[in-house]
Parts: sequence; structure tokens; C-alpha cells
Amino acid sequence: MPRQTILISSLGESPAVVTEAIDKLEQEERIQFTQAITLGTSQSDVRQGVEILSEHIQAHYNRRIAYLHHAIEATDVLTEKENLDYLSLVAQTLRTYRPFSDIYISLAGGRKTMSALMALAVQIYGAKLLCHIVHLLMDEHLQRKMEASYMKRYPEEQAALLHPSLEELEVVRLPVVSLFPLLNDFLSALGGQDVGALDKTTRALLEDTKLIEREGSVWKVTGVGKQLHAVLSDIELLPEPSSTPPQEKTVDLKDHHGKGALRPHAERLRFFPYAERVDSTDFNSQFDRSRTFHSPHGRLLVEVKTSQPDLLTVTLADSQKGYRLAVRTRAQTTAQAERVRRELERFLGKQT
Repeated sequence: MPRQTILISSLGESPAVVTEAIDKLEQEERIQFTQAITLGTSQSDVRQGVEILSEHIQAHYNRRIAYLHHAIEATDVLTEKENLDYLSLVAQTLRTYRPFSDIYISLAGGRKTMSALMALAVQIYGAKLLCHIVHLLMDEHLQRKMEASYMKRYPEEQAALLHPSLEELEVVRLPVVSLFPLLNDFLSALGGQDVGALDKTTRALLEDTKLIEREGSVWKVTGVGKQLHAVLSDIELLPEPSSTPPQEKTVDLKDHHGKGALRPHAERLRFFPYAERVDSTDFNSQFDRSRTFHSPHGRLLVEVKTSQPDLLTVTLADSQKGYRLAVRTRAQTTAQAERVRRELERFLGKQT
């Protein structure tokens, strides 16, 4: 299976940071992206930018670039919890796509704290390139025009704003020192196992970054170390993602299973990175409605198939007959199945 080439970009109020990165990096790196992923918040201006990018990327690049957006539930990244949530989102995205993709990271969008958290996650999980795209002619007037709200009001200006001359853009490359080979050691130490058993270099790295500290002859995990362990260990519960590109995944819908109602949901599930294939399955009108959740696509229910950890079902709770989809993953244990179930709920836009 050929490797994918993926852009992962932070996203704030300006959708142009994404198209600028695509255009400039494709020119300088002599690559063609197969997918663009933005990571942001649920703030309204960010959502407007996502709407613009969803339409524009498909049309402008002749559908060769698939576009996805993932967001934390918060409208900003200010509190400790919001920062940890965003770090988790970035780290999880990197962990998901790194096995079969060349990943290029752009820090141009959103708050500076978002850029810092992305840079931190890259040092753990690695990337082909970490960069910042600078618009050399940017000023306050142009900055206002780059906002999604302005582009929505003046759609005739969108194309020019999203694709400035490449001579006006500069790529600032940042160093990447991937610590991924040490991840298991980090998780063991931050989980409270024998820190003294670590090699001196790894132990010094954890101490210098204030993740562990020494009290007399005893090593202890700091509060920040415990938080990072919680984030990383939760991510590592996920199974291996599918290596099949979204457009090539098998989707098999039977006519007698509510094919028309299921089709848009099945096509959306192609882009769930842990889905190996999607099939229609027997409908069930007797499902537990208390466990359903609201999403932008109606009320849904995601369940793990009993005794089959690699199989999830998605029930369309608004359908009279309870139409269902079966989503095959690589989960092998109950813990992996439950973790990927939660991830599928997030992917489908679960609203709490």
C-alpha cells in the first residue's frame, strides 16, 4: 500500500493557513498531499472556516485531497483542561496516521499555545516536517480579510485570499527530535514503575522536563508527569489504524437494510481512520434509546459487538426500524474495543 502524504494544521479563525501550507509545501517539497487534517476548537469562526475548507479543497484540488477536521469541545484553549484536551487531540492524530503516512505539520493557525502543544506532540510522535508558514505581506487590514467571517460575507474574494502568490509565502522549518523510541520507557516511568531502572539519559530527560523529581532516595512522578501519562496511555489504548486510504475502503450496503438512509453515514465512515470496512447489517428497533447521543447527523448509538472486539455497530436512532452499520476495526481486546468506540463517537460529532 503506497504511503499517504498528509498535512496536519492547527486552525483558528483564518482558513487560508491551510491552503497556503498546501500550495507552498507542495511547491518546495515536490510532493502532492492526499489528505489535509485541521485541528481546532468548536468556536463558531473556526466552524465557518471548516465549512469554507470542506467545499474549497474538494473543488480547487479536483478531489485529490481528502479533508477532515477534528475539534475539542471547548471554544478556546485557555484552561489547563483545554490545553490537555488539545494536546491529546494532536498526539492522537499523529499516533493514528504515522504508521502509513508522511506527515507534514503546520503551526500557523490558532493560538500560540496551540502551536506549542503541536510542537510538543511532534517531539514525541515525530513528523516528516514541522513548520510555520509566514505570509510576508501580512498586516492588520489583510489579517481581517483572511478571517472566515469576512470570506463568508464576500465569497467572490475567497479564491484570491486562500491562494496568495507563492512568492508572498515563506516556510520556516523547525527542528524535530522524535522521542517515539523512548515512549514505552516514558509510559512505564510516568505510570509509577521503577524510575531507577531507566538508563541515565532517559531519566535525566524526564527530570529536566519536570515530569519526575527526586525526594531523597525516591523518585516521584510530578503532577504534570501524571497528566502527560494519562494523555499518552489513553492514546496507546487505541488499536492499529487501517492502512487503506479512505477512498479504497470497502463499503457494502444491502438494499433491504435501509441502503438510502445508511449511505451518507457509511461514506462518512470511510474517513474514520480505524475503520477497515463498513457494511450494512440487520436492523434493530429494540435498541437502548437511553444510550443514544446527539450528533450533527442525527441521533446515533455506537456499540461494541458482543464477543467481537473488532466489530462496532452504529445505529441510526432516528430511523423507525433502527437501521445499522457494522464497522470493522483492528481492535483485539475489550479495552481496545471500548477505546475505539469512544473515538468513533467523537468522530461522529457526539454532543455532550
